[in-house]
Amino acid sequence: MFKIISLELAKKLKDAGLTWEPQYGDFYYMRFGDGTLNTGEVEVFKKGFDCTPFPEEDIFAPRLDQLLAEIEKYGINWELFKTWEGSYCCELYVGSKNYNELVYTEAYENMEKTAGQALLWILERGKV
Repeated sequence: MFKIISLELAKKLKDAGLTWEPQYGDFYYMRFGDGTLNTGEVEVFKKGFDCTPFPEEDIFAPRLDQLLAEIEKYGINWELFKTWEGSYCCELYVGSKNYNELVYTEAYENMEKTAGQALLWILERGKV
């Protein structure tokens, strides 16, 4: 079972420039006409029910693998590990094969939030 990032973090990622081309299996937040909020998953079209998200309105909630892949698109190496305190730490490195410079380190309560915050740090600063 996948954990999804919070709506707050998903909004921040979207505002910072994370784009989304909906794919099967993606998770997202959607707002209904009455103002209620729900989560959804992009599924195969079901007869009588269109579950196609609207990227301009709905908010993408990337999975852990998607967050880490997005970090890699910026040419940044990452390390994600559990600390002795029980939180999860993400370290970001830039540089060559022989020399990597640590540019970011932060820890949060779960892997998804930790990777999401690291990606947000990248997006807010542009390419490191």
